[in-house]
Amino acid sequence: MEELIGKQRAVDEAHAQVEDLRERFGSPSADSSTPAQAAAYETAWRAWRDLARDMQDAVARYAK
Repeated sequence: MEELIGKQRAVDEAHAQVEDLRERFGSPSADSSTPAQAAAYETAWRAWRDLARDMQDAVARYAK
């Protein structure tokens, strides 16, 4: 159970990072973002997505 809690905290932190970047830079599809800003957002979004997927897998394994 502790592993699941740690994974969820990581997911929450990654999501907060994505939201922070969105607030600071605006939508990643906006023409006003620089390539560096778009890359930072994409990297953060992928990290959040991957962590969330890992969390879902861990919950499924735990449930079995």
